Amino acid sequence: MTQTYSISDLARELDITTRAIRFYE
Repeated sequence: MTQTYSISDLARELDITTRAIRFYE
């Protein structure tokens, strides 16, 4: 992960990962 990541990008990625984790659970 680089510091060029914007907060919106990070939040979007986190949202996708959380949804994926919840979906696989």
